[in-house]
Amino acid sequence: MGENFECPPSEINPEEEDCSKIRVRFTNKFGDEIFMDGHKTTAGAIKCPIPKYPSPETLDVDITMNDQDYTNNGIQFGYIDPYILGVSPRLVSSKGTTKLRLDGYGFV
Repeated sequence: MGENFECPPSEINPEEEDCSKIRVRFTNKFGDEIFMDGHKTTAGAIKCPIPKYPSPETLDVDITMNDQDYTNNGIQFGYIDPYILGVSPRLVSSKGTTKLRLDGYGFV
């Protein structure tokens, strides 16, 4: 979530926004980068899929609206191996409508 996410004007129609170049960059402590395509929601937020990552770590997250200039706000996303101690209820609906409670730690 954030504020003032404005896409650049479209080259075809300058009165419209071109949000096709939104990218989200995840950077680890060694400078390795993972790029994901993002999109702007009607509420003004930027969303993207969470990239797969092989180990527990915290990555810096930056966004670009034009595929050139990135934010630098110190936002981070953490990958931590979760440990589940218990799940309730023990019986669930075959329709998939039962809400589960997971007890444990390491949920980011």
